[in-house]
Amino acid sequence: MKTSKELTEERGKTHGSFATNALISQGIKDFMRSQSGWHQLSFVQKEALDVIALKQSRILSGQSFFLDHWADVGGYAELACQEIRNLENNNGTGTSAAISNNLDSPRRRKDRRGKGQRVRT
Repeated sequence: MKTSKELTEERGKTHGSFATNALISQGIKDFMRSQSGWHQLSFVQKEALDVIALKQSRILSGQSFFLDHWADVGGYAELACQEIRNLENNNGTGTSAAISNNLDSPRRRKDRRGKGQRVRT
């Protein structure tokens, strides 16, 4: 079994430095969260975009021809597609619908009318 140091060094060759990844990834995530459509996304869609941002940062700071980076982007996009298909197949009902109703922390949930007000629950 590899030590954490060995693993970090190995991954650094394909993924780039952790600090550079953090800078790029957090910049992409900050930008996404500043868009008006962010609050209309489900948890699954938000998480897919967050992980895709990380994969993009690895492409930009590591080896851009490392196939796994690109395959992972497609994989996480597919997971978001699966959620949408599940919602369509269930006519917007059931567990998938509950997840997709954007039930962030109830104290911090944005008003659906986009006014950015806190919603009391």
